[in-house]
Amino acid sequence: MVMRWVLSFIGKKLLGLLLTTTVGAALAGTGVWHFQGGKIARMERDHAQRMVEHSAAANARLQAAIAKGDRLYLQLSETNTELRTEYEKATKEIEHLTTGKHCLGAAVVGVLDGTSSDTGLSVPEATSRPAATSAPPATDPHDRYATDTDIAGWIADAKRRHGECRAKLDALIAWHEEGVADHGR
Repeated sequence: MVMRWVLSFIGKKLLGLLLTTTVGAALAGTGVWHFQGGKIARMERDHAQRMVEHSAAANARLQAAIAKGDRLYLQLSETNTELRTEYEKATKEIEHLTTGKHCLGAAVVGVLDGTSSDTGLSVPEATSRPAATSAPPATDPHDRYATDTDIAGWIADAKRRHGECRAKLDALIAWHEEGVADHGR
């Protein structure tokens, strides 16, 4: 009987201890879960804030890149307009300053046009306007020639095209040089 009482007493104590431990663990677990839930919520809030900040920074970089592109495009357009104006002025002066004399014979013109070799070189059609002292136009297709007017026109056109190419390359270089500072690359 004593044994029963001892076991019953120990069992009640163990049951009470077990119950107390279980309730305490549950409360502690709830507290930890609540603490972890709050920590996770803070982390999610911080992450969302960082995403907003990164998005705003990316938008600012995009707007700066668009503004820079617009500025460089405007500069390129202005340069091309200036080059075209200079070319037109030079073409008019060439008409008055050249005589229309033969400068290059058919063989040389054929090489430049790519018809007598596979060089791939080509020059614009001879478009000189007959000057008062210009040579008569060639009637035989094999007797092509280029006048001093043609050659001067080609040079003026090459100069304009070179200027346009240089302006495009300058704009690309400016984009990438400024891009290093602007985009943090």
